Amino acid sequence: MKKTLVFLAAALVATSMAFAQAAPKKVLTDADIKKFVKDMPVMSPELDAVEIDYAPGDEGKTMSIGDMRTMFDKLKIDARVKKILAKYGWNEAFFEKFFVITVGYSAIMIEQGVKDVYAELDASTDYSSADKETMKSQMGPMLKQMTDMAAEYRKAVHADDMKLLERNKADLDRVFESGK
Repeated sequence: MKKTLVFLAAALVATSMAFAQAAPKKVLTDADIKKFVKDMPVMSPELDAVEIDYAPGDEGKTMSIGDMRTMFDKLKIDARVKKILAKYGWNEAFFEKFFVITVGYSAIMIEQGVKDVYAELDASTDYSSADKETMKSQMGPMLKQMTDMAAEYRKAVHADDMKLLERNKADLDRVFESGK
């Protein structure tokens, strides 16, 4: 339970609500996700070694979808990054695909985290029913904010892309969890 709450709190602090945007276009194919899953574990260390000042400012500042787009814009003009991407058969389209994968995967994980909090609390034998209801009531505003954030992230990703991400979640879990 603590692990899930820590995840939710970290996600809440680490991100902020997305800005309004027009209906998203479909970006991904199943082949794109398979290639991303194959290439990212070997590409990530090379990309991480490229030092570019793309942080939104303070270390503690939350990163909005707009900040993420700015970061990707700075990365895509860097010749070193282009060279790494080319080495693995990617071009500038990588950034839009990576953005959609990252935002969509974040929505899935936030939604799962919220469900896990409720499931763990319901399954717990450490608390009385009344205590569980009190805890749910106290956590409600934070969990609602998380749910709203996930909904905003989903709005930034085409529904067909979300379906692809959901279908490939286990593979994406391995990619994103390997970065820990």
